[in-house]
Amino acid sequence: MARTALVMALLCLAPLSWAQPSLRTQAVLLTANALVYFDADPRARPDERHLARMQQAGDGLRRQLDARPWPAELRQAGEALLAQQIALAAVPREQAPRYPQLLVALLDARLQLEAQLRQH
Repeated sequence: MARTALVMALLCLAPLSWAQPSLRTQAVLLTANALVYFDADPRARPDERHLARMQQAGDGLRRQLDARPWPAELRQAGEALLAQQIALAAVPREQAPRYPQLLVALLDARLQLEAQLRQH
């Protein structure tokens, strides 16, 4: 229940632009889908579509970072979020109890990107 509320709050915080998603939107979609997919219970069988959507959002974030010359701090924050996504995706389901720590790092990276977006 708390996870669903957190995901809904994240989605409400991001302005959605379907025509050309922003860095912020891609970061929120990546994070929200990671929160839904990476359950700390190793017996959980999450919906693989959330993993695919997380990866799509990461690809969108990468494309946007590469599409123009962003300020160095903002680019570093985006790269850090993508690095956290890769680290999380590399952990096998058998090690699911590690997911909460990695999810916190992912959320922290998203907040750093958000802070940089607000500054620029």
